[in-house]
Amino acid sequence: MGGKIRHLLVMLVVLFAPVSAFAETVDVQLVYAADVSLSIQGTEFLLERHGFSSALMSEETIAAIQAGKHKAIAVCFIEFADQSQQKILADWTILRDEGDVATFTIDLLTAPRSFSGYASISGAIDFAVKHIQTSGITADRRIVTIMADGTNAAGRPVTAARDAAAAAGVTVDAIAIVNVAPKWKHIEHTNPKEGLAEYFSKNVIAGPGARVSVLDNVAPPTAGDLIGGHLRQEILGQQ
Repeated sequence: MGGKIRHLLVMLVVLFAPVSAFAETVDVQLVYAADVSLSIQGTEFLLERHGFSSALMSEETIAAIQAGKHKAIAVCFIEFADQSQQKILADWTILRDEGDVATFTIDLLTAPRSFSGYASISGAIDFAVKHIQTSGITADRRIVTIMADGTNAAGRPVTAARDAAAAAGVTVDAIAIVNVAPKWKHIEHTNPKEGLAEYFSKNVIAGPGARVSVLDNVAPPTAGDLIGGHLRQEILGQQ
């Protein structure tokens, strides 16, 4: 009798064990984290939202997704300002084709701007890494991409967050939004002495294949092309 009871208990555990909402493995799990702090002006806001949406919807990006081993990626888009301000605009979605992408981008193109505080890149990285770790998604690679127009201005040191992400197996990439409009009130934040791209290279990015791309005085359609190139490299796992 005891053996039968134990067998029944094992079966109940198997039947009622929690099951991940994401049963498949994807090629890459991506969090795109967009800076919406005080220095981000209207044009830059469009570069982030519309540029990323355009990049994701392009034929080249769909082809890159379908060229992968698993022919699927998982994407989440967040906005951030200071260390306590992070918001998920479009949560984890498995993307395989144009229909999946269209559904995902609706939230991005219609949601109101989330914040306008100081910029905490470290807070965004910490939030994104935790969101990856609790997602239940199995991925060959995991990447956080920071889109920002300035340095880390709040929260813990960005190098500490970067190092913690790398230790957790998460690559941190960056897209530097440079000189899109004058920001004299934020000159040291948006124009560090070494240049924003170099600041990101030294302090923000980490992990296999980590890279910095630059958006410089571009219109949203061109931003889509530039972000698209960055995105497709991440999808395809190019170093």
